[in-house]
Amino acid sequence: MAPRGLEGVVATTTAISSVSDNFLQYRGYRIEELVGRAEYEEVAYLLLNGDLPNKEELRDFKAELTKHRT
Repeated sequence: MAPRGLEGVVATTTAISSVSDNFLQYRGYRIEELVGRAEYEEVAYLLLNGDLPNKEELRDFKAELTKHRT
């Protein structure tokens, strides 16, 4: 009989997210950490660039996002 669900099944590997000890992480940051301290744009920057932005990077990233909004 096959096991139920997908526990233990690896569909693909990624450097962006992981689940370790039942905690979801983005780029090494636990989601609980990000929810408590990071803005949406900071998390988007993290996912795209691998690190949280400094103030200047965040300002520039927000400006770039604003240019593409309608």
